[in-house]
Amino acid sequence: MGNNLAPTMAIIYMNKLDEGILTTFDEPLYLKRYIDDMFVAWSTNDIDPTRLLKIANELNKSIEFTIELPKNNQLPFLDTMVTLNPDDGKFNTSLYIKPIHSQCVTPWDSHNPISQKRGLLIGETKRAISRSTNSSSRTKSLRLIKQLFRRNGYPKSFVQNNMEKATKTHHPTENDEKVIHLKVPFINEEYKRRTQAVIHRTGIDNIKIHYINGRRSARIFAPPKERQECPPNCITCSNAEKENCCLLKHCVYQITCMHCNAVYIGETGRTIGSRIKEHVNTQQTVHVHMTKHTSEPSFNDLKWKIIHTNLHNVRERRIIEAIEIKNTSSDTLMNGCVGRYLNI
Repeated sequence: MGNNLAPTMAIIYMNKLDEGILTTFDEPLYLKRYIDDMFVAWSTNDIDPTRLLKIANELNKSIEFTIELPKNNQLPFLDTMVTLNPDDGKFNTSLYIKPIHSQCVTPWDSHNPISQKRGLLIGETKRAISRSTNSSSRTKSLRLIKQLFRRNGYPKSFVQNNMEKATKTHHPTENDEKVIHLKVPFINEEYKRRTQAVIHRTGIDNIKIHYINGRRSARIFAPPKERQECPPNCITCSNAEKENCCLLKHCVYQITCMHCNAVYIGETGRTIGSRIKEHVNTQQTVHVHMTKHTSEPSFNDLKWKIIHTNLHNVRERRIIEAIEIKNTSSDTLMNGCVGRYLNI
């Protein structure tokens, strides 16, 4: 995966497979899916699960489905246990925790604010409630959460009180919208109490403090990364204003033609070296300009330098690029009219 669009594209593609499965059967199917996990149910005995699996696998040979059938009228789906009531034919649901689950949450003795542990417990309690359809399944789901946190060292009274708090419905008020949220580094509980006492003495009641953890120990004590350096006799750096800078990213740069001093202003989020190579080797503005002076443009036909660095925001980088273009004389500019006008 590794791409922000991957889950969206997977959903779109899997939706086509859903349609292929539903249109194959004349009998109505109840099909729900989350990414690539499907829950399928039907009300007749004419559908064979083996045939359903075969049809699903024939839709695309690159995707192989497996099937899990219910046992004792129960079938887990994601974090939900679905139970079929044979008397009325209705589904009941409750929280489901996989047997391979590590049974670990943030330990009670960890160096985290109690408010974070409380928020975790309340969030898991609300999740258990949302997965339950009746009082008996709700009791069962809450028991799983209680056992999970007690196993991780949470005091019994802490678990009981906060689970009761989570079951109460909160109705938002006008004051909720006026609350000011502040982030404060978490040192320890003593400093947290002092901070809360200061806020209380001010008489301001619409400030809510959120305590955040610092860097993890693994990151603090991790050895520093070796700085990447360009290879010896780097052809890209041969005509750069400064050496060993072809691996820099997120910058605005300037290319100057060695024959006529024409200037090109550009920006990139990739390494500047790869962008300079593209200007020389591909049919772009700089390459086309240099063909006016030589039939085979090379790195010897230009020199380049970095104007601005550490511009990680794309919009900010392009605005600065446009400003630099605007401030460059049009007589020596390769960019043409691009970036000459700004609407900020």
